[in-house]
Amino acid sequence: MEPVTITATLEPHVATQLAQFCKRSTFDIFFELTEAHLPHEERTARADQMIAGIGAVATALADAGTAPR
Repeated sequence: MEPVTITATLEPHVATQLAQFCKRSTFDIFFELTEAHLPHEERTARADQMIAGIGAVATALADAGTAPR
């Protein structure tokens, strides 16, 4: 699969709060957002994928000069 590139324009206060969300998000939060009917291993894999996505967003925000303290 080819990587997906996204571009977003955010107001500074929105970017700051998104960076805070990225910083404060935990595995448990993402695990709870997966489909409850799936096996534990699949839910774990999907939560890990969500974490990877949020990590990429956090990196992009930091590269743009918006990083949580």
